[in-house]
Amino acid sequence: MAEICSKEGLLIGDFFFFRATSLRNNAERLATSLTYQLAQTIPSTLGYIATCIQGNPVIFESSLEAQLQRLCVEPLQRACAADPTMDPRPRLLILDGLDECDTPKSQKHILAVQGRLFKPRHSLLSISSPADLKPTFPQYSVLRSCSLKSEHVMFNFIKQTHPLKQYIPQGWPSSRDIDLIIHKSSGQFIFAATIIRYVESGYYKPHERLQKALQSSDSYSSKLADSPFRELDALFMHISSGVDNNITVLAILHAVLGISTETSNP
Repeated sequence: MAEICSKEGLLIGDFFFFRATSLRNNAERLATSLTYQLAQTIPSTLGYIATCIQGNPVIFESSLEAQLQRLCVEPLQRACAADPTMDPRPRLLILDGLDECDTPKSQKHILAVQGRLFKPRHSLLSISSPADLKPTFPQYSVLRSCSLKSEHVMFNFIKQTHPLKQYIPQGWPSSRDIDLIIHKSSGQFIFAATIIRYVESGYYKPHERLQKALQSSDSYSSKLADSPFRELDALFMHISSGVDNNITVLAILHAVLGISTETSNP
């Protein structure tokens, strides 16, 4: 998602939280990281950022909201006001894996700050378990619009670049398709990412590919009631059942599993 937005010139910056490292499991470096990325993606903001730091050298000791306001929001607003030819399209800020941030209190604080400083259409959040965070960010329509924006951007990219794009019907994918993908994802982005990779194959019509994947995963998932990832398992079963060359695929899987076994058991 970040790569697509970056290629389109729409990405202000991104931050990927990760619980296993102290560099990314808290918000201490969030403002500085986004400030640096903003200066890189929109160079005209650099002068305003430098002026802010020179005028207030202890800005990085301020609250998260103050840092983002002075170092990101205000420089971007001033750069836009000074250059009427700047691309008018909304720019996107991506925070991924917010649930990987150290405490629920910190997660809610980041959401609250972002909600006050950035418009919903300018922000994309990736949260595996958003239930506890719903009250903090009501303007996102219970965070659902973030998932919708992510899915629509990726499908729009397919509609614009696919070799068989002339066969894709108007209005694809439908709202029902998007809702179904979000439901089946159950907070696991890998399901949606796998669907996208499956659908974007240049050898098949994307809309037909999507319908087959969603319908077939239903028939497989009923056989996997005890699996905690039954929707994902069902999707993989559907994909593997339709491979064109079973012998080649089995040989590849055998080689990969053999390498994994040797690596894990030196």
